Amino acid sequence: MSNETREIKKLCLNKIFSGKDKLYLLLTLAWLAVCTVSYLVLCLNPVCDYDESYTVSMVSHSFRDIITITSQDVHSPVYYFLVRILSFVPGVDYILASKLFSYLCAMVFLILSSIYLNTLIRDIKGRLQS
Repeated sequence: MSNETREIKKLCLNKIFSGKDKLYLLLTLAWLAVCTVSYLVLCLNPVCDYDESYTVSMVSHSFRDIITITSQDVHSPVYYFLVRILSFVPGVDYILASKLFSYLCAMVFLILSSIYLNTLIRDIKGRLQS
Protein backbone atom coordinates (compact mmCIF):
# COMPACT_ATOMS: atom_id res chain seq x y z
CA MET A 1 0.00 0.00 0.00
CA SER A 2 1.45 3.35 -1.01
CA ASN A 3 1.86 6.33 1.30
CA GLU A 4 -0.71 8.26 -0.72
CA THR A 5 -3.33 5.55 -0.15
CA ARG A 6 -2.56 5.53 3.58
CA GLU A 7 -2.96 9.29 3.74
CA ILE A 8 -6.31 9.14 1.95
CA LYS A 9 -7.55 6.47 4.36
CA LYS A 10 -6.31 8.50 7.32
CA LEU A 11 -8.05 11.64 6.06
CA CYS A 12 -11.28 9.72 5.49
CA LEU A 13 -11.18 8.22 8.97
CA ASN A 14 -10.41 11.60 10.51
CA LYS A 15 -13.31 13.12 8.61
CA ILE A 16 -15.69 10.34 9.67
CA PHE A 17 -14.51 10.25 13.28
CA SER A 18 -13.84 13.80 14.35
CA GLY A 19 -13.02 14.70 17.98
CA LYS A 20 -16.40 14.17 19.66
CA ASP A 21 -17.20 11.20 17.43
CA LYS A 22 -13.97 9.50 18.47
CA LEU A 23 -14.87 10.04 22.12
CA TYR A 24 -18.37 8.71 21.50
CA LEU A 25 -16.96 5.67 19.70
CA LEU A 26 -14.48 4.97 22.49
CA LEU A 27 -17.17 5.32 25.16
CA THR A 28 -19.47 3.00 23.23
CA LEU A 29 -16.74 0.40 22.83
CA ALA A 30 -15.83 0.70 26.52
CA TRP A 31 -19.48 0.25 27.49
CA LEU A 32 -19.74 -2.78 25.21
CA ALA A 33 -16.63 -4.25 26.84
CA VAL A 34 -18.01 -3.70 30.36
CA CYS A 35 -21.36 -5.23 29.38
CA THR A 36 -19.65 -8.16 27.69
CA VAL A 37 -17.44 -8.98 30.66
CA SER A 38 -20.24 -8.66 33.20
CA TYR A 39 -22.70 -10.67 31.11
CA LEU A 40 -20.19 -13.41 30.36
CA VAL A 41 -19.49 -13.72 34.08
CA LEU A 42 -23.22 -14.20 34.56
CA CYS A 43 -23.31 -16.72 31.69
CA LEU A 44 -20.77 -18.87 33.45
CA ASN A 45 -23.04 -19.06 36.50
CA PRO A 46 -25.00 -22.33 36.16
CA VAL A 47 -27.94 -21.08 38.27
CA CYS A 48 -31.11 -20.26 36.30
CA ASP A 49 -33.94 -17.99 37.33
CA TYR A 50 -37.57 -18.77 36.50
CA ASP A 51 -37.55 -17.40 32.94
CA GLU A 52 -34.28 -19.10 32.05
CA SER A 53 -35.42 -22.41 33.50
CA TYR A 54 -38.62 -22.19 31.44
CA THR A 55 -36.58 -21.51 28.30
CA VAL A 56 -34.21 -24.39 29.11
CA SER A 57 -37.15 -26.75 29.59
CA MET A 58 -38.71 -25.57 26.32
CA VAL A 59 -35.57 -25.99 24.21
CA SER A 60 -35.01 -29.48 25.58
CA HIS A 61 -38.08 -30.55 23.55
CA SER A 62 -38.15 -31.25 19.82
CA PHE A 63 -39.12 -28.52 17.35
CA ARG A 64 -42.54 -30.11 16.90
CA ASP A 65 -43.12 -30.19 20.67
CA ILE A 66 -42.04 -26.55 20.99
CA ILE A 67 -44.70 -25.58 18.44
CA THR A 68 -47.33 -27.66 20.24
CA ILE A 69 -46.52 -26.21 23.67
CA THR A 70 -46.25 -22.59 22.53
CA SER A 71 -49.51 -22.85 20.57
CA GLN A 72 -51.22 -22.97 23.96
CA ASP A 73 -49.17 -20.04 25.28
CA VAL A 74 -48.67 -16.37 24.46
CA HIS A 75 -44.97 -16.72 23.59
CA SER A 76 -43.62 -16.99 20.07
CA PRO A 77 -41.68 -20.18 19.31
CA VAL A 78 -39.00 -18.28 17.31
CA TYR A 79 -36.92 -17.46 20.40
CA TYR A 80 -36.99 -21.09 21.53
CA PHE A 81 -36.09 -22.27 18.01
CA LEU A 82 -33.07 -19.98 17.88
CA VAL A 83 -31.87 -21.08 21.33
CA ARG A 84 -32.39 -24.71 20.35
CA ILE A 85 -30.35 -24.20 17.15
CA LEU A 86 -27.58 -22.58 19.23
CA SER A 87 -27.59 -25.62 21.52
CA PHE A 88 -26.53 -27.79 18.56
CA VAL A 89 -23.07 -26.19 18.69
CA PRO A 90 -20.68 -28.76 20.23
CA GLY A 91 -19.97 -28.04 23.89
CA VAL A 92 -23.02 -25.81 24.35
CA ASP A 93 -25.74 -27.20 26.58
CA TYR A 94 -29.27 -25.80 26.92
CA ILE A 95 -28.40 -23.55 29.87
CA LEU A 96 -25.37 -22.00 28.17
CA ALA A 97 -27.29 -21.66 24.89
CA SER A 98 -30.08 -19.79 26.67
CA LYS A 99 -27.67 -17.42 28.39
CA LEU A 100 -25.52 -16.85 25.30
CA PHE A 101 -28.50 -16.13 23.09
CA SER A 102 -29.82 -13.69 25.66
CA TYR A 103 -26.39 -12.03 25.67
CA LEU A 104 -26.30 -11.82 21.88
CA CYS A 105 -29.76 -10.22 21.81
CA ALA A 106 -28.71 -7.71 24.49
CA MET A 107 -25.55 -6.77 22.57
CA VAL A 108 -27.43 -6.33 19.29
CA PHE A 109 -29.94 -4.11 21.09
CA LEU A 110 -27.14 -2.11 22.73
CA ILE A 111 -25.33 -1.57 19.42
CA LEU A 112 -28.49 -0.64 17.50
CA SER A 113 -29.71 1.72 20.20
CA SER A 114 -26.27 3.32 20.34
CA ILE A 115 -26.31 3.90 16.58
CA TYR A 116 -29.87 5.25 16.74
CA LEU A 117 -29.08 7.62 19.61
CA ASN A 118 -25.97 8.88 17.83
CA THR A 119 -28.03 9.57 14.69
CA LEU A 120 -30.75 11.24 16.73
CA ILE A 121 -28.27 13.48 18.55
CA ARG A 122 -26.61 14.49 15.26
CA ASP A 123 -30.02 15.29 13.78
CA ILE A 124 -30.99 17.44 16.76
CA LYS A 125 -27.63 19.25 16.65
CA GLY A 126 -28.08 19.92 12.92
CA ARG A 127 -31.55 21.36 13.47
CA LEU A 128 -30.40 23.57 16.32
CA GLN A 129 -27.45 24.92 14.34
CA SER A 130 -29.49 25.78 11.25
